[in-house]
Amino acid sequence: MAIKDITNKYRQARKGNTDIVVVEGVHAFKHALRFGAKFVHIAIHKQSEARKVLEKFGTHAEVKYFDEHAEIIEKNIWNTLAPKPPDTGIIALAKKPFHTRSASATAFVGGTVVFIENPNSLFNVGAIIRTVAAVGVKSFAMSGRHNPWHADCVSTARGLHFALDYIELIDNKKLFELAKKGGYAMWALDTNTNNIVSDIKKVDKKILLFGTERDGLTKELCDASDIIVKLPMREGVSSLNLSASVAATLYVLQ
Repeated sequence: MAIKDITNKYRQARKGNTDIVVVEGVHAFKHALRFGAKFVHIAIHKQSEARKVLEKFGTHAEVKYFDEHAEIIEKNIWNTLAPKPPDTGIIALAKKPFHTRSASATAFVGGTVVFIENPNSLFNVGAIIRTVAAVGVKSFAMSGRHNPWHADCVSTARGLHFALDYIELIDNKKLFELAKKGGYAMWALDTNTNNIVSDIKKVDKKILLFGTERDGLTKELCDASDIIVKLPMREGVSSLNLSASVAATLYVLQ
């Protein structure tokens, strides 16, 4: 790939609006590869620590793939690929998997879905996707101005976007449509209730709704929910960080 084409592709892909996504850092690369990512380019610089780190945390097959496909990029070009290139010295481009999965646009996958309403921080979104993948949930959706495929989000999630079968940016109308079509109950997480999430009878198909870090869920989503639940917290503590709330809820429901 020509140097000019490399630079342009990385720049265009960072915001998550193309069919190609940026994967930064060894751990993100390792997870993406492990869960089936199709890479179109892997860039490293001459002093990259990527192989050494991959040898420690990856598999023999992952190291072999790296050796066969990584391209050494001159330092002046390397510094143009990302605003803050990762310390481990690897940045890659991979195809978004969902453009070839027809079900992704029309139906949630699995019994539990996590939906975040208009989150403020891409880094929170990345942390949530990492937890969602670890628990084994297959579907994640969100509304708002951010794109879950933005490079900062993929990096924070350590490449575990590729472990999910559904990640989409949707609005409330689409959410309600998919919930009805799939027969999902909607559980809203909010502090204004006496229903403790661990005390509620579990259902096989549910969408867990979480609001913004500051304001929580909107009235529209609370009103549309089948039930409103909360996590138990010590008196005087008003809330948890959004990603912590998602993690605690998912593990409580395991």
